Formats: sequence, structure tokens, C-alpha cells
Amino acid sequence: MSEGKSVYAYQAVFVSCKNHDCPCRQNPILLHLPTTEDTFEHVQGSTNLSFPLIVACQVCGYVYGHRAHERQVREFWQTAPLPHRTRIACAETKCGEKNCEVHMRIHIVLDKATPLETLRDATYRWTFSPTATCANGHHIRPAASYCFLWLREPTSSQ
Repeated sequence: MSEGKSVYAYQAVFVSCKNHDCPCRQNPILLHLPTTEDTFEHVQGSTNLSFPLIVACQVCGYVYGHRAHERQVREFWQTAPLPHRTRIACAETKCGEKNCEVHMRIHIVLDKATPLETLRDATYRWTFSPTATCANGHHIRPAASYCFLWLREPTSSQ
């Protein structure tokens, strides 16, 4: 990289919908996840973690977890933020199991022009797979409430 230019780090994570009836099953879902100190704990070093990266399919609403061996991860660096038309949004909640307060984030790919508030309506049609678990292995159930946020674009490093 040339001196004086900002450098952005990303992980490109490829996963597929696990719903056999989903029309997008054959097309991988691409998550461009920034790798900065403020990204989610389960994204950092995701190739080594044993618990799933939780993803909601934007087509069928199926929510599933992908363990490290079920996803392809490629790290890359570039001198400008990704120019994609999509961003990664998250629905954050806590595990519903008694005495388990693990925070979880369900990732979903949304068009940049789509308001984040539309996720609230999308959660009503989500179907949770047994593979969607918290870090302690509890199966995720629909939550009474979610906190919605955009996954932040990375900050540059030099």
C-alpha cells in the first residue's frame, strides 16, 4: 500500500441459506464484515470459533447459525471503503434461557437505502433453525424485543 493512504480491513464471509425451499439457496450470502476493534466478538477471528455466526436470510426469513467449518472466510485489505449497495444490519438480543445473559447478534444483508426500522417487521416472519444458538449452545427463540443497528464501516488504519 502506498504511504499516506488509509487502509481498510475486511473479512468476506460466504454462507448459504440452509432452508432447502429457499430460492436463493444456490447463491451464497456475502457478508463483508469490517475487522476493527469494535466489531462483534464472534466476528473477530471467526475462522477459529466453534459457535455459529448467526445470519437471517433476507429472502425466506430463515435464521441459522454457521459454524467455522460451514463458512468460507477471506480477509483482505483495501485503500477505500467497499462501494457495495448493501450493508450488514444486526438485530441484537439476549439469550432467552434462564440464567444465560449472552448477547447475540443476528446478521442480515440490507440495501443501503432500506431504513433500519424495516427490520422490526421482518423479525415477525423469522423462522429459527436449531443451528442458531448462543455461545453457550442454547437454541435461539424469537425475542420480545430487538435492538437494531448497522454494522459500522471500518475505521482506517495506517
